[in-house]
Amino acid sequence: MTRIVIIGGGSGGFRLAQALAKNLTEKDNTDVIVLEKNAFFYHVVGAPRAYVDADYTDKMFIPYDNAIPKHSAKFVRIVRGVATRISAETNEVSYHAIGSDDRQSEATETLQFDYLVLATGSSYSVPIKPDSREFARSATEAKLQEVRGHIEKAKNVLVVGGGSVGVEVAAEIKAKYPTKSVTIVDANDKLIAGNNLRNKFYTYLNESLEKLVVVFFFPNLHLISI
Repeated sequence: MTRIVIIGGGSGGFRLAQALAKNLTEKDNTDVIVLEKNAFFYHVVGAPRAYVDADYTDKMFIPYDNAIPKHSAKFVRIVRGVATRISAETNEVSYHAIGSDDRQSEATETLQFDYLVLATGSSYSVPIKPDSREFARSATEAKLQEVRGHIEKAKNVLVVGGGSVGVEVAAEIKAKYPTKSVTIVDANDKLIAGNNLRNKFYTYLNESLEKLVVVFFFPNLHLISI
């Protein structure tokens, strides 16, 4: 039997697993394992909305058990664990399993593979993405609630960074709380500067934000402390 191990159940890794689940059959004699620390897929794109809307929280967490088609459950599965080592000589991944109590085992287990896909994704501050050291859904939910509480109490909100995340966070806050003062500070000469986007997009973006937030550009700005 051919075994494909995918390390990481984020957008890239899990989309691959779902594509394999759709196209493979038992007759293909292929075993697909996704090694992922969480029991859920985190809808990271929706995080800015969850900062201001508690009812949106449930939509942020998609259980992996519900995401694999039943017909492919025999050959596509999720293994909860944290990868600790990859051996190219023995085609083996070492990992620490995570139990139903969301605790990481100290014992080391291994997975053999014929093909290995590294889809570990990126890291970001909590709760834009879950804490890499915490595996329970409740930990991320608590952090979301903490952020919501701070935003709700604040009269003035300063968003440092005018990238796609910063802009969306600022707009969500202002849309939810029209009377709050929301300001974006960025070191570039335009918002979302790192993306190769059309001028038409920036025109629409600036016109929309002018109605909601105040934007200041400080070329060569270096953040020292907050």
